Amino acid sequence: MDNIGVIIKIEGNEAIVMTDDCSFKKVQKKNGMYLGQKILVPNDEVVRSENKGIKKAMAAIAGIAAVFLVVLSLMWVNTLSNIYAYIDVDINPSLNFTIDRNGKVKALDPLNDEAREIIRGVEFKDMLFTEALAQVIELSKVQGIIDENKTNYVLICAALNDSYNTKDKSLAESELEDFLGSIREDIEKAYGSTIRPETVKVPFEYRTMAKENNISMGRYLTYRKLEDRGADLSIEELKSFEIDEILKQYNMDFDELLETEYSEAPDKAEPTGESSAAPTVNVSASPVTTLEVVATPTNTPAISPRPSIAPTENSTPILTPISTPKSTQTPIPTLKDKYTVDEPTPVPTAKNGTGSGLRESITIIWICPFSNLSELTLV
Repeated sequence: MDNIGVIIKIEGNEAIVMTDDCSFKKVQKKNGMYLGQKILVPNDEVVRSENKGIKKAMAAIAGIAAVFLVVLSLMWVNTLSNIYAYIDVDINPSLNFTIDRNGKVKALDPLNDEAREIIRGVEFKDMLFTEALAQVIELSKVQGIIDENKTNYVLICAALNDSYNTKDKSLAESELEDFLGSIREDIEKAYGSTIRPETVKVPFEYRTMAKENNISMGRYLTYRKLEDRGADLSIEELKSFEIDEILKQYNMDFDELLETEYSEAPDKAEPTGESSAAPTVNVSASPVTTLEVVATPTNTPAISPRPSIAPTENSTPILTPISTPKSTQTPIPTLKDKYTVDEPTPVPTAKNGTGSGLRESITIIWICPFSNLSELTLV
């Protein structure tokens, strides 16, 4: 019977594999093999060896590998637990922000070509999310993506990290909603009728499915809502047009889109590998902060110094330490962060449905020290 194994050593044209029954086998090395890879080990491909010392050698290697992988797994789990929420911003550039408990950007992923172009050369890591959002808006204005002669829709969609360590998840969910509300108010005050912000909090499963299909949570929400209406919308159409254009095509407005009806889990593909149970790790509460709009290019940070946005008509905005604007410039409104967040709530899991056109994740699990390794690869 064939076995599933993990590559623990590669020697020349051979690879040493530890199988799911914790035995060791040698197989012929193939292109693309790497340490830690899960492979299917057909019995007819096992390389026979007369060396009686191989088992001892492989056992020693396996022990070292096991310790290394356990440490690596713990580091990964700790990193995930420190991520507070995921926030996607759709202007036409679609951007995915990962933020920590302090509201700082830990990662920024552009989800389309426009997004990659707009953030080129700008470092957002460890910037306060509100400052990063203001920067993205200003960059969009300078590059003509935001037209100041009309109303521009900005959809901001957030999901609490399902792996975030918290004792009171419902409180964290509530505070995330409050945070989104304050962002909406600040943008309205800062930009008036030029920008119409739309904000919504969605279940973590929406984040999972959006990531699977390389789209924003806002676009996935649009897909779900329109599909519920019986609309025949493909993923490529979803990626190719602005969300407000798609809504107009199907006679839906943002109020209908943002109606939150999450009494049941999404009935699309059921994501795997994500726990729907609320974390039970106790964490201390952090001070509550809110957002405030400041009408000058300089601001007094509540937590740490923040850059001001100083765009000009013919140049790309650059980040500089807080400074005095040129006398010929009209001060650009920026978003000043006083933000807080608390702890997450149990998130409904997704149900399987048909006709979504979306890809699903499948996880194969077996009892072995190496269950956290990468996906199964057929040899």
